Amino acid sequence: MHSLIADHVIAALRAIARAILSVLYFLFVHVVISVVLYGIGLGTLLMLTLGRYPRGRFRQAHSERISACGALVVLLVWCGIALYNNAHVA
Repeated sequence: MHSLIADHVIAALRAIARAILSVLYFLFVHVVISVVLYGIGLGTLLMLTLGRYPRGRFRQAHSERISACGALVVLLVWCGIALYNNAHVA
């Protein structure tokens, strides 16, 4: 009987821990996508278009595209670093 109660408590604690970890994971991913990649994409697009895009209402309407541009920039920089490091290996 005592073992059965302990098993239920352990199962409940595992479920709570899994829920807390999934919420933290979601928040981390959301922050990375919405803040970091959006900022990189916004800066890149503003530099490439000399400040013409995105402006005003387009920033809100195209936030996913701006974040995707930021992800592309991060991927290209990462690939460039990898190629540079592999080219200089003796």
